[in-house]
Amino acid sequence: RILARGSNQRAMYLAAIERNGQVLSSFKLPPGVVTGSRISADALWLCTASSGLLSWNGTTLISHRQAGESGGQCSSVLADRQDRVWAGFSSGGVALHDHGSVQAFTERDGVAPGLVWQIVQGNDDAVWFATSGGVSRYQHGRFTSVTTAHAPITGVVPILVEDALGYVWLGVHSGAALMRFHAGEMDTIEKDPRHRLADG
Repeated sequence: RILARGSNQRAMYLAAIERNGQVLSSFKLPPGVVTGSRISADALWLCTASSGLLSWNGTTLISHRQAGESGGQCSSVLADRQDRVWAGFSSGGVALHDHGSVQAFTERDGVAPGLVWQIVQGNDDAVWFATSGGVSRYQHGRFTSVTTAHAPITGVVPILVEDALGYVWLGVHSGAALMRFHAGEMDTIEKDPRHRLADG
């Protein structure tokens, strides 16, 4: 079975399709902009600007909006290699959906401030978040963040990758430049929050 999304000029639809092309079921999405989608082992996850985080298992559309999510404006989503689903929000903060349990994390928990532009998983399974106020890493159950206190990070855009050598690349200055630092520097910041990043 294949879970898919499609659209025409008026609406967006979800469909469960057998490999032979037979449509098993379809569903018209509620109004609102879909800002991203990811597939986990058992569902298609949709990040929407108006309805928050939704999942669709081929028959049922489920809302995962949590208390405290400002307007439910989901801005990014990732299904990681452990089959956990991460959602980032326009008002800041992230939610972790881990096989039936949900945890919310905010700036108080160490997430970099601002809109969560992008979520990616690194080579060592750490999860990275590009926000309008910096970049965060979630590893071993805790967040470590780089903000303007550690580097000249302004105008972060949704460009975040970790290369094969362990360097993290982040779009800054409204996309006019890229900043590069080694992922290992996050360990130094974790030990010494006053540490400044060495770009390059």
